Amino acid sequence: MRIVGLTGGIGSGKSTLARVFRVLGIPVFDSDQEARELYALPEVRREVGAIAGDDVFDQGQLLRGELARRVFTDPELLTRLNAIIHPRVQLRWTAWLTNQEAPYVVRETAILFESRTYLDCARIITISAPESLRIHRVMHRDGMSEEEVRRRMARQWTDPEREALATEVWINDDRHLLLPGLLQFHDQLIRL
Repeated sequence: MRIVGLTGGIGSGKSTLARVFRVLGIPVFDSDQEARELYALPEVRREVGAIAGDDVFDQGQLLRGELARRVFTDPELLTRLNAIIHPRVQLRWTAWLTNQEAPYVVRETAILFESRTYLDCARIITISAPESLRIHRVMHRDGMSEEEVRRRMARQWTDPEREALATEVWINDDRHLLLPGLLQFHDQLIRL
């Protein structure tokens, strides 16, 4: 099974591209969605509550904004949270992958390189966009302040760092057309 990694910083457009791959019939593993689902598990809630405080949950529901506020201002807490979530996401990925039958699959994750999961990918797409545009997108989409977005961005690799390891660099700046390149990429992989 050929694995295509899809990554980019917050607000770069990963989710939009993932939707296009799905429309083309390509299975997409959304690491962020998988992580969100993990927070509903009682054992994960207990572990996260023990390191971040039980008040990051309200009636069993994760208060994502509150957890994000805490972890993106405390690097040690972020590391401890990642140690709880990432191994479980990896287990879900492994189980998901065994059930796929397609010419290729897409693994969408913001931390493809940081988690070293890029090592399993035959091709790696990184989506890059100007910082100001990414900040605007996230503020509009999530209702976050510019400061909150910048804190999250500071914990991720930069576009140049991701671009140095990617096999494909796609620019999503509202001027370049992504769809023609995506369709050409898809056709190439289907023919292999």
